[in-house]
Amino acid sequence: MATLPALAFASALATATLNPAVGDYPPDALRRKASVAGVIDAMIDAEGKATACTFRPLEGDASMGETLCTAVLKLRHTPARDAEGNTTTGELMLLARLFIPETPDGEKVAGARQPADAELALRHIAGDTSGTNVKILVSVDERGAVTRCAPERRERQKKLADAVCKDAERLAPRQRKGADGTPLAYVTQLLVRVVGG
Repeated sequence: MATLPALAFASALATATLNPAVGDYPPDALRRKASVAGVIDAMIDAEGKATACTFRPLEGDASMGETLCTAVLKLRHTPARDAEGNTTTGELMLLARLFIPETPDGEKVAGARQPADAELALRHIAGDTSGTNVKILVSVDERGAVTRCAPERRERQKKLADAVCKDAERLAPRQRKGADGTPLAYVTQLLVRVVGG
C-alpha cells in the first residue's frame, strides 16, 4: 500500500453543515418539536451525484433521517479525486443535525459529536496520544482493500495519521457496490480513534 500525499476527497458537505430549508422540516416533527442528529453515509459518483444514502441515528427522532438523506440526494456535490486528479466515486460520511434550538431534543442534538469511523490500536505511539482522533483519506479498491492512505490535509497530528496509514489495511473498509451490483473502487475520509496497543 502506498502513502499518497495528493489523495483528495472534496465534497461541499464534507466540511459544511447540512441545513435543509425550514420548508424541508417534516411538519409532524415540527409540531412535536422533534430533532435528530446522526451520521449520513452517501456514495457520490464521479459526476457529483449522490447515488445512495443511509442514515445512522445518534440522538433524537430517528424517523427524521429520511429527510436528511433526501436533502443529500437532491444536492450536487464536488466529486472525489484520485491521486492522478481524476474524478472518482467517493464515500461521504458526516454528522448531520436537524433540530429546533431551545427544546429538550434540540439541545441534545446540538451537542452531538460524530463518533470515530474506526478504532486502531498502535503498539508504539508517542506521548499521550492514546484516545486521539485523526482524519485520514483512503483509496479503496473493488475488493474493499486499502490501496492508498494519507493524512487529511487539515489534520494537525500528521505523524500520528502517518502511523495510522502504515496500518490502514487493518481498518477493513467495506466493499461498496453500485446500483447495478458491480463492486466500486472509491475514496473516503475516515475519522480514526487511536488507542495504545
